[in-house]
Amino acid sequence: MATNTKGRSNSPGKNARGLTRLLTIIGWIAFVVGVVTIILNIQPFNDNNAGLMMGIGCVVGSVFIYFIGKSIGSMQVRNEEGKESINDD
Repeated sequence: MATNTKGRSNSPGKNARGLTRLLTIIGWIAFVVGVVTIILNIQPFNDNNAGLMMGIGCVVGSVFIYFIGKSIGSMQVRNEEGKESINDD
């Protein structure tokens, strides 16, 4: 039986690591965009300033994006550890 060894492996662990890396990068980009938007729109400092509110939203959203990415990576590591312990028995 022939197997295809060319190209990258599509194992769930590699896919999760790639997703974790992607969400980490997106989270940092959202954070930087939020900080820059806040700095550029600091005046007037009130809730009618849409640019300021969007910047704050990007900063808060970046924390959630980063946390979700790290959670996916952590769950994948635990899943792989669980499979290894089952195979060792």
